[in-house]
Amino acid sequence: MKFNNDNTDYINYFINKNIITQRHFHLCRDYFVNKLSVPQLTAKYGYARTSIYDIIKNFRDKLDNNQEPFFLDIQAGQKNATFSNDTLMMIFRLRNQNLSVPEIKGRLEAKGLNISARKIYAILRHFYFPRLKKRSTSKK
Repeated sequence: MKFNNDNTDYINYFINKNIITQRHFHLCRDYFVNKLSVPQLTAKYGYARTSIYDIIKNFRDKLDNNQEPFFLDIQAGQKNATFSNDTLMMIFRLRNQNLSVPEIKGRLEAKGLNISARKIYAILRHFYFPRLKKRSTSKK
């Protein structure tokens, strides 16, 4: 979407955007903060009286259960990958055979598991596996 430089398109975006969650947020805000009555809310938002009570009840239930009723918390950064115990045990067995991280990665890929070398190294470090001692090219 291309916007003009005079900010009218940006202003219209906020004024004319009609997202249900946003409407419920403003309805609850008007009810609790601005102390509007249910008849005032029905006139302002066009919802039936029973719908307003339902929206307010859902809001209260979510807050009482420590859930965010309107806005999702977006956590920055990489999501933590989870691996099955079988995958972890396979990594541990391969390391116990004195295989390097690139060698472990190759073996896992051969079995259809796509795990980055960086992640394998992080798993080994997390479980206190020591680094391999330097090996000559003939021992590799």
